[in-house]
Amino acid sequence: MQKPSENAKEAGVNPMGSAGFHYDMEYINESDELIYVEVKTSASPVKKKIEFYMSKDEVEFAKQNHSQYELFYVSDINGTPSWIKFNNLFTEDTVNTEQFMIEEETEYKFLGKLR
Repeated sequence: MQKPSENAKEAGVNPMGSAGFHYDMEYINESDELIYVEVKTSASPVKKKIEFYMSKDEVEFAKQNHSQYELFYVSDINGTPSWIKFNNLFTEDTVNTEQFMIEEETEYKFLGKLR
C-alpha cells in the first residue's frame, strides 16, 4: 500500500507525500488492479447525518477513476473510531445523489443521512 498524500507526509509515514495527489492511498487488489482510496474523517461519532468536503479536483479524479476508487468515512477519530465504505458513489459523469445531497461552491459538500 502506498500513501502518497500530503497527510501521509505530515504524519511522518511518507516523506515524499504531496498535495498533488487527489486521493490518500493506493493499493493493488486481489485481481491485480490498482485501487485509489480517499479517507474522510470526523471527530464526531456518526449519528444520523454525516458531512464531509471534497475539492473539485478530488471529485473529478473520483469520477475519472470511479471503477478503481474507494471512499471511506471514519468517525469519532479521537474516541472509538468506526468507518463506513461508500460504494458506487461516483460514475464517469456524476456523483450518486441517492446517497448524498451535494452543495457545490469552490468545493463539494456532501451531506448524507444514514439508513
